Amino acid sequence: MGQSLSHIALMTALDYHEIATQVQRELIESVAIKRTKELSLNGCIFRYPKIRGALFGGFIRQQGVFIATPEKAFVDAAYLMSFGRYALVLAAIDAKKLNRKEVARLSRSYPLKTRKPLEKLDILGCHEVFEIEVLAQLNNAKLLGLLVFGGDTMLRLCHELNRYSVDLDFWFIRKIPQRAFFNRLLKTLGRNDEITDAQIKHFTLLIEVRTGSYPKRLKIEIRREEKECDFQAKIVFSHFSTKQVLLQAHTLEQTMKNKIEALLDRG
Repeated sequence: MGQSLSHIALMTALDYHEIATQVQRELIESVAIKRTKELSLNGCIFRYPKIRGALFGGFIRQQGVFIATPEKAFVDAAYLMSFGRYALVLAAIDAKKLNRKEVARLSRSYPLKTRKPLEKLDILGCHEVFEIEVLAQLNNAKLLGLLVFGGDTMLRLCHELNRYSVDLDFWFIRKIPQRAFFNRLLKTLGRNDEITDAQIKHFTLLIEVRTGSYPKRLKIEIRREEKECDFQAKIVFSHFSTKQVLLQAHTLEQTMKNKIEALLDRG
């Protein structure tokens, strides 16, 4: 019925390794080197996308069945996706369980078209870990209670929306001595990270930091104007980090209102 040169792979393998969610239970996915094939038996679909022979491998034997390792299953899914032959839902992958060094090692054998999305994913993962580490530092120093988190990074970290802003944007909840607050920020962030820029500007407080484990810088910007806004308690999280941070964030309605006001201000 199946194909001799094949093994369980892709999302089925990732589900077996407890790395994927939202998997179609009546679908068993494998990869094969002879030809793409799909079979149906007793209400279950067996799907065999073809991959190049040189890429075949990276599987282990579990309970008498050959199944791809987590990293190989993920890279093969990215490979098929990069050629429009597979729908890989990254939001359904618990990426922090993947060994990123192993993913990078395996990806070297794949076409550039496949490697580029994997590199971007790795960069985003490292950046999200850095963002959450910084938010955790601010939370531990009891600085987040005076702020509301907003902007596109908030949408990504609080609502899992595909936004690729790389800044942390905040608004003050109430009137406070801003210079004293700014100095507390510098002291808190300077304990673990290198501060590469710090300015009290006319409209914003600006701090830029860099950590030794990740080369890119993270900008933190706080609007100095105090005005009423709608916000709610939200949890910041990432599939790349084991940490979560509870903070105050703009509602989706307030975020849309802010975007409309910004567009109108630009004329």
